[in-house]
Amino acid sequence: MLSSPVSLKEVAAVAGCSPRVAAAVLNPGNSNIRVGASTQQRILAVASELGYRANGLAQAMATGKSRVLGITVEGGPIEHRAWMLSGAIEAAAQRDYHVKVLSFRGLPTEVFQLCLDWRLAGLVSLSLRLEQNAYLIAQSKKFNTPLAIVDEIPADFDGINVSSDEMQGIRQVLEHLFELGHRDIGFLGADEESTISQHRTSCFRVVSKELGLRPHQSWIASSDWSDRDIIAKAVSSLLEHPRPTAIVCAGDPLAMRVIAGARALGLHVPQDLSVTGFANFFLSDMLDPPLTTIEQSFVEMGRVTIENMISLLEDETQVDHPVRRRIKIPTRLIVRDSTAPPTERIA
Repeated sequence: MLSSPVSLKEVAAVAGCSPRVAAAVLNPGNSNIRVGASTQQRILAVASELGYRANGLAQAMATGKSRVLGITVEGGPIEHRAWMLSGAIEAAAQRDYHVKVLSFRGLPTEVFQLCLDWRLAGLVSLSLRLEQNAYLIAQSKKFNTPLAIVDEIPADFDGINVSSDEMQGIRQVLEHLFELGHRDIGFLGADEESTISQHRTSCFRVVSKELGLRPHQSWIASSDWSDRDIIAKAVSSLLEHPRPTAIVCAGDPLAMRVIAGARALGLHVPQDLSVTGFANFFLSDMLDPPLTTIEQSFVEMGRVTIENMISLLEDETQVDHPVRRRIKIPTRLIVRDSTAPPTERIA
C-alpha cells in the first residue's frame, strides 16, 4: 500500500521552522520571504530525507500556472505521432515538466476547457489538420495560451511551429532520381486540405524547375492520406500512358499504394517504375521491394517542440507577447531497392 505524501507542515516541523519559511525555500517562486543560508540548507536536507515533493496541482491552483503541458492528438496512435510524443515526453521529463495527452475526434472544441480545468501551462498541436489548427490558433489567442504546432505549416501563426525541412527532403529525393538518370518524374500528394502535402507539392515544382525537369501536368496528382479508393484512382491516373519513369510520393503510405497499383498493371518496381516515399515508417524497410524514402526525425520534432515551449514559458519577457518561431528539422535520404536507373525513356 502506498504511503501518504510528506506534507510541507511535516518538513517545517522537523526542520524547526514555520510552514511559510519552508514554503519560501521549497517553492521559491511563490514567496518573497528571505531565508538565511543555514536555514535553507537545513530545510532542504530535511525535505530530501523525508522524500518531500511539491504538490504541483496545488501550486497551479494557487498561482494559475503549472508544469503540465497539453498535447492534442486526434483518434488513436499513428506511428509518427507516437514517435513525436515519445520525444516530447522525454524532453518534458528532463526539465521537470509533465505531459497531459488530450485526445479528441473532429474539432477540438473541448481542448481549451480542459486546458483551463488542468491549469495547463501550454498546448502542443500534434500533426492535426488545417481546420483543427485554425480552431486552436483562434482559441489560443482568446485564452492567451502559448501554442506550438507540429508537422503542419500554418501560413499566419504567431507561435512555435516545428516541421521537417520539406524543401530539403524533396530536393534530396529528386536529386537522387536525377542522378540515376530519371528525367520523367511524377508526384503523388495527399488531399489538398493538408498544408504538408501542399508544401511538398510546391517544393516538387520548385526543385524540378531547378533541375531543368518539365513534368507533364498529368504527372502531378493529389489524393488522400488514408482513403484507399481515392488513392487508387490517383495512382491509376498517374500510370496511364504516357507514364513517368519515377514517382515521388508525399508520404510512405502513398508510395505503398503506388507500388501495389503498378504491380496490378504488370509493372515491376524498380525496373519499370521507381518509387519514393517520405517519412521512413517502420514498414518501409519491409516492403517488396524495400522503399527508398526520406527519413523524418519525429522524435527530434517532439523534443525540440517541448524545449522551445518551456523556453518560452520560462522567459517572462516573451510569455505574454506573440512569438514566432519557425524551426525546420533536417531530413535524410534512405536509399533502398525501390529506385533504379530507368530502363526506357518517354519521348
